[in-house]
Amino acid sequence: LEDYGAAFSVFDADGDGVISGAELREVLERLLPGESFDPEAVHDMLSDVDADGNGEVDFVEFVQLMEGRERDEVRAAFEMFDRDRSGYIEVRELGEAFAALHEHFTPRQLLLLLEDVDQDRNGKLDLAEFTALL
Repeated sequence: LEDYGAAFSVFDADGDGVISGAELREVLERLLPGESFDPEAVHDMLSDVDADGNGEVDFVEFVQLMEGRERDEVRAAFEMFDRDRSGYIEVRELGEAFAALHEHFTPRQLLLLLEDVDQDRNGKLDLAEFTALL
């Protein structure tokens, strides 16, 4: 949460505990120089994460947004490793994925890595086990 707090404070320029449309627009324009964001587009962005509908994003809503993005990134990484789309990462797939990242492990090292996080001891990783590995 500490990292989220630091990121939140970048958006919450006036320190009032919420990110307003004006604050979001200011940050977006700093991040993307030359781009302009009309109020309607900014409102739509806020609405996507503004769970209570008050027109602002508080810290809880911000954390939910960030955690959702992290889950999406972990799922995408899992799918990259799960080459046969079985819903599991097997030792072979683990080795192939690491090799593609220029990380090479012996078969024994891969087995030890898998055994360390394979909670149900079925010899392969599901999404939850993969998440624990990260």
